[in-house]
Amino acid sequence: PSHLYIILTHIKGLPMQKLRMSKLKILYCCGEILTKNLIIAIKNYFPNLTIKNQYGPTEGCLFSFEYDLSQFVPFSSNIPVGKIVDNMNGYV
Repeated sequence: PSHLYIILTHIKGLPMQKLRMSKLKILYCCGEILTKNLIIAIKNYFPNLTIKNQYGPTEGCLFSFEYDLSQFVPFSSNIPVGKIVDNMNGYV
């Protein structure tokens, strides 16, 4: 997510029409907490983008949990870490 903030600062000057023509389809976010403000900012530029929040035991982005933010509601309380990915185990 911290890298996405940097990317967003660089694309702010680009024409919105050009950004909406992007072939970017899925964005996987892991390694840090994903904030609602970041999701809203990304969706402003890429409204059809599928964003998936992933959570796992390492900073190397090995994940066990995933939450699809396709149905993200900006006024929801928190971004869930999601459900256990197939063929994985989750321990709390």
